Amino acid sequence: MKVGIVNITPDSFSDGGKFLTPQSAITQARRLIEDGASLVEFGAQSTRPGSKSVGVEEELKRLLPVLELTNNISFGIDTYQGEVAKKVLEFNPVYINDISGGRDPILLECVAEKNCEIILMHSKLLEPHVFGEDPKGDIVDHVCSSLEKIVERALSFGIKKEKIVLDTGAGAFLSSKFEDSFELFRRFSEVQSRLDYPFMIAVSRKGFLKRGEENVSMSELDRRSRELTQNLNARYFRVHEV
Repeated sequence: MKVGIVNITPDSFSDGGKFLTPQSAITQARRLIEDGASLVEFGAQSTRPGSKSVGVEEELKRLLPVLELTNNISFGIDTYQGEVAKKVLEFNPVYINDISGGRDPILLECVAEKNCEIILMHSKLLEPHVFGEDPKGDIVDHVCSSLEKIVERALSFGIKKEKIVLDTGAGAFLSSKFEDSFELFRRFSEVQSRLDYPFMIAVSRKGFLKRGEENVSMSELDRRSRELTQNLNARYFRVHEV
């Protein structure tokens, strides 16, 4: 399934500031669905390198007016904050996408209580917005070992196995070296054979696709995203342009 990204933020790396009003966000969501997305994902906080936490109150201030207008739109929510997840779960999202891999126990608890699907991502984040060192050793083994621990923690909070979707991370979340991201996706079948879970692939417009080049256009990044993922198998493909 293709998931259309709608960032309700002023500072996201690709479309920050474009969909800040509730109506513009909903208009973009409907456009993406008309273009072929199965659902959209709303995010109200940038997590790119250099970003800062906006806090629970501001994140909800951005999200809730949009969710009030969703009507028949199927959507997921991108958040790592438990108090945000608790509130938005009242709107019955398809999933919660947690780039922190389930660090907030409140998020895991409320997802388990609502029996909602959760996407858990591996990353080199020491904490949200704080990037650690690059991985050492074999990239596939590193990511799989991390995701195995993330899954174990989620299950311990009562989240059912069938509600878990995994994300290997990519780009800056994975490594400062673009070669690591390409190596990981070249060997993506190895990850899938080791981890018996469905996956989300979220590489759309990420910086590693530039391969160190400068001034690469968005349309070229979209083309490279398609080229990289066209032979990969996953439940969700998270994209800016369907």
